[in-house]
Amino acid sequence: MRPTLVGVCGTDLDIVEGSIDPAFIRYPIVLGHEWTGVVESAPVARPEPGMTPPPPVGARVVVEGIVPCGHCAECVAGNTNRCATYDEFGFVRDGAATGLVAAPSRLVHIIADTVANESAVLVEPASVVLRALLRAQPAPGQRVLLI
Repeated sequence: MRPTLVGVCGTDLDIVEGSIDPAFIRYPIVLGHEWTGVVESAPVARPEPGMTPPPPVGARVVVEGIVPCGHCAECVAGNTNRCATYDEFGFVRDGAATGLVAAPSRLVHIIADTVANESAVLVEPASVVLRALLRAQPAPGQRVLLI
Protein backbone atom coordinates (compact mmCIF):
# COMPACT_ATOMS: atom_id res chain seq x y z
CA MET A 1 0.00 0.00 0.00
CA ARG A 2 1.06 3.58 -0.59
CA PRO A 3 0.30 5.66 2.51
CA THR A 4 -1.75 8.80 1.80
CA LEU A 5 -2.01 10.17 5.34
CA VAL A 6 -0.17 9.21 8.52
CA GLY A 7 -1.25 10.30 11.98
CA VAL A 8 1.19 11.32 14.69
CA CYS A 9 0.10 10.52 18.23
CA GLY A 10 1.58 10.92 21.68
CA THR A 11 3.15 7.48 21.43
CA ASP A 12 5.01 8.57 18.29
CA LEU A 13 6.38 11.55 20.21
CA ASP A 14 7.52 9.16 22.96
CA ILE A 15 9.25 7.03 20.32
CA VAL A 16 11.09 10.08 18.96
CA GLU A 17 12.01 11.09 22.52
CA GLY A 18 13.27 7.55 23.22
CA SER A 19 11.08 6.99 26.28
CA ILE A 20 9.30 3.80 25.10
CA ASP A 21 10.21 0.59 26.94
CA PRO A 22 12.99 -1.03 24.83
CA ALA A 23 10.99 -4.29 24.80
CA PHE A 24 8.46 -2.60 22.51
CA ILE A 25 10.63 -0.65 20.07
CA ARG A 26 13.48 -1.36 17.68
CA TYR A 27 15.54 1.63 16.62
CA PRO A 28 16.06 2.88 14.02
CA ILE A 29 12.36 2.83 13.15
CA VAL A 30 10.06 4.62 10.72
CA LEU A 31 6.95 5.94 12.50
CA GLY A 32 3.38 5.29 11.38
CA HIS A 33 0.89 3.02 13.13
CA GLU A 34 -2.16 5.27 12.45
CA TRP A 35 -2.59 5.66 8.71
CA THR A 36 -4.58 5.27 5.56
CA GLY A 37 -3.42 4.43 2.06
CA VAL A 38 -4.15 3.02 -1.37
CA VAL A 39 -3.41 -0.52 -2.54
CA GLU A 40 -0.62 -0.38 -5.13
CA SER A 41 -0.27 -4.10 -5.78
CA ALA A 42 -1.70 -7.37 -4.54
CA PRO A 43 -0.58 -10.99 -4.74
CA VAL A 44 -1.47 -12.70 -7.98
CA ALA A 45 -2.05 -16.08 -6.34
CA ARG A 46 -5.50 -16.90 -5.01
CA PRO A 47 -5.77 -17.04 -1.22
CA GLU A 48 -6.13 -20.46 0.37
CA PRO A 49 -9.57 -21.40 1.77
CA GLY A 50 -10.33 -19.44 4.92
CA MET A 51 -7.78 -16.74 4.13
CA THR A 52 -8.81 -13.13 3.57
CA PRO A 53 -8.52 -12.18 -0.10
CA PRO A 54 -6.39 -9.11 -0.78
CA PRO A 55 -8.23 -5.88 -1.56
CA PRO A 56 -8.10 -4.81 -5.21
CA VAL A 57 -5.47 -2.45 -6.55
CA GLY A 58 -6.65 1.13 -6.12
CA ALA A 59 -8.75 0.42 -3.02
CA ARG A 60 -8.52 2.93 -0.18
CA VAL A 61 -7.64 1.12 3.02
CA VAL A 62 -6.70 1.28 6.67
CA VAL A 63 -4.38 -1.32 8.16
CA GLU A 64 -4.29 -2.74 11.67
CA GLY A 65 -1.07 -1.81 13.48
CA ILE A 66 -0.42 -5.04 15.36
CA VAL A 67 0.61 -8.06 13.28
CA PRO A 68 -0.55 -11.03 15.38
CA CYS A 69 0.85 -14.53 14.84
CA GLY A 70 -2.62 -16.10 15.00
CA HIS A 71 -1.32 -19.22 16.75
CA CYS A 72 -0.34 -18.33 20.33
CA ALA A 73 -2.82 -18.77 23.22
CA GLU A 74 -3.68 -15.03 23.27
CA CYS A 75 -4.37 -14.93 19.53
CA VAL A 76 -6.50 -18.09 19.67
CA ALA A 77 -8.47 -16.51 22.54
CA GLY A 78 -9.11 -13.42 20.39
CA ASN A 79 -6.67 -11.20 22.28
CA THR A 80 -4.51 -10.42 19.27
CA ASN A 81 -3.35 -7.18 20.88
CA ARG A 82 -1.51 -9.36 23.42
CA CYS A 83 0.12 -11.70 20.89
CA ALA A 84 3.14 -13.55 22.29
CA THR A 85 5.08 -12.64 19.14
CA TYR A 86 5.16 -8.86 19.44
CA ASP A 87 5.09 -7.30 15.97
CA GLU A 88 3.73 -3.84 15.24
CA PHE A 89 4.04 -1.24 12.50
CA GLY A 90 5.95 1.81 13.65
CA PHE A 91 7.43 -0.03 16.65
CA VAL A 92 9.34 -3.14 15.56
CA ARG A 93 8.72 -2.95 11.81
CA ASP A 94 8.78 0.25 9.80
CA GLY A 95 5.53 2.17 9.79
CA ALA A 96 3.63 4.11 7.17
CA ALA A 97 5.75 7.27 7.16
CA THR A 98 7.58 5.60 4.29
CA GLY A 99 6.99 5.05 0.58
CA LEU A 100 5.28 1.63 0.58
CA VAL A 101 3.97 -0.74 3.25
CA ALA A 102 3.37 -4.49 2.92
CA ALA A 103 0.88 -6.14 5.27
CA PRO A 104 -1.01 -9.43 5.52
CA SER A 105 -4.38 -9.06 3.77
CA ARG A 106 -6.22 -10.09 6.96
CA LEU A 107 -5.12 -6.77 8.50
CA VAL A 108 -6.18 -4.60 5.56
CA HIS A 109 -9.67 -3.06 5.56
CA ILE A 110 -11.26 -1.25 2.63
CA ILE A 111 -12.76 2.16 3.40
CA ALA A 112 -15.54 3.84 1.46
CA ASP A 113 -14.75 6.65 -0.93
CA THR A 114 -17.04 8.86 1.16
CA VAL A 115 -14.69 8.62 4.17
CA ALA A 116 -12.15 11.46 4.26
CA ASN A 117 -8.51 10.53 4.80
CA GLU A 118 -8.55 12.72 7.92
CA SER A 119 -11.30 10.51 9.35
CA ALA A 120 -9.82 7.22 8.12
CA VAL A 121 -6.49 7.89 9.82
CA LEU A 122 -8.39 7.94 13.15
CA VAL A 123 -9.67 4.35 12.78
CA GLU A 124 -6.84 2.93 14.93
CA PRO A 125 -7.32 5.22 17.95
CA ALA A 126 -11.11 4.99 17.60
CA SER A 127 -10.92 1.17 17.60
CA VAL A 128 -8.95 1.27 20.87
CA VAL A 129 -11.74 3.35 22.45
CA LEU A 130 -14.45 1.10 20.98
CA ARG A 131 -12.77 -2.04 22.35
CA ALA A 132 -12.60 -0.46 25.81
CA LEU A 133 -16.28 0.55 25.69
CA LEU A 134 -17.35 -2.90 24.51
CA ARG A 135 -15.42 -4.51 27.37
CA ALA A 136 -16.64 -2.05 30.03
CA GLN A 137 -20.25 -2.10 28.78
CA PRO A 138 -21.33 1.13 30.51
CA ALA A 139 -25.09 1.35 31.04
CA PRO A 140 -27.10 4.41 29.95
CA GLY A 141 -26.95 6.99 32.75
CA GLN A 142 -24.05 5.26 34.49
CA ARG A 143 -21.26 7.56 35.70
CA VAL A 144 -17.84 6.82 34.26
CA LEU A 145 -14.37 8.32 34.59
CA LEU A 146 -12.31 8.86 31.46
CA ILE A 147 -8.59 9.40 31.85
